[in-house]
Amino acid sequence: YPGLEAIDLFEDEILPVCAPAYLSRHPIAKPKDLLQHRLLRLDWSSREGLWPDWPAWLEAAGVTDSGSDASDDGKRGATFPDSTLLLRAAVEGQGVALGQTSLVADYLKSKQLVAPISKRLKTGFRYHLVYPLGADQRPEIALFRDWIVGEAERE
Repeated sequence: YPGLEAIDLFEDEILPVCAPAYLSRHPIAKPKDLLQHRLLRLDWSSREGLWPDWPAWLEAAGVTDSGSDASDDGKRGATFPDSTLLLRAAVEGQGVALGQTSLVADYLKSKQLVAPISKRLKTGFRYHLVYPLGADQRPEIALFRDWIVGEAERE
């Protein structure tokens, strides 16, 4: 970022999340169990870059069942155009979503969602705080910078 100060905050990760009531009706003990569940997806087809989806997460979790429906393009699940709708569907018990840690933290804290499997997969996408060089000499900018950096470190 020429002419700008950039602070690397964090790399986003994804993990399976679902409503507590969904989990009580449909237990999940290990990653392979997810192959029998309704997997909710985010439609990344119109965005640049490759975003890991269920097949990538399952592979990272050691699930190698190539005959699974995990890559069936939504035949046993649903695809949503944005993260808000995806997470709303998960909260309402419609299935298991791959939630971005940056977006599901509050849902997990409030227990609207639970993570039945703790395995996380890095997305390759990073968040940065960017501002003009020297802008942090202003107290309000320095205060915001320190706050956002502290929040990113807590996650």
